[in-house]
Amino acid sequence: MIESNKSVCIIGVFPPPIHGLALVNDAMKNLIVNIDPKSSVFDLSSISLYRTISNISIRFLKFLFIYPKYLFFSFSNKYHTLYLGLSGGFGQFYDLLILLIARITKQRIFIHHHSFSYLNKISSLTYLVMRVAGKNATHIVLCNLMQEKLRAYRKNLSYILLSNSVFLINNTTEISSNRQLKTIGFLGNIS
Repeated sequence: MIESNKSVCIIGVFPPPIHGLALVNDAMKNLIVNIDPKSSVFDLSSISLYRTISNISIRFLKFLFIYPKYLFFSFSNKYHTLYLGLSGGFGQFYDLLILLIARITKQRIFIHHHSFSYLNKISSLTYLVMRVAGKNATHIVLCNLMQEKLRAYRKNLSYILLSNSVFLINNTTEISSNRQLKTIGFLGNIS
């Protein structure tokens, strides 16, 4: 039974800048906050999509600001659940530290996987993340292939299959009529 004085902690990257991971994390955040308005949201976004020293520094500074708060509230028993949008690269180091606290404080863990980068090429950092998350963590995966590839890190894992397409059903974007559309592109992981 979930105690009513505890809430959900949501950690990830959110718009801006706008990209697939941020949009899905934002949609999940909105769903969770509608169910549990007391939820805490910690945003680890950088200011742009470019991997520059300033963007890496901004994300590091955000983490240094957020982590002590997360530590304090976790050890104060504020959270019963952690929702984490897992990073695809070195950002998993931050995720690892967050998951460590979630495990120590016995939070229920949901890890939302958005990238095949650490699945197509085995990563020792991802291996540590999966070990620290533990066998009771629930993994939200985009497709059956992603779930199968995760088994390289953990044989018995609990997972929920949730395609990003469910977040696009009611998402409409207006195109400004004063601009001429020059390019249409598609970026995504197809399995």
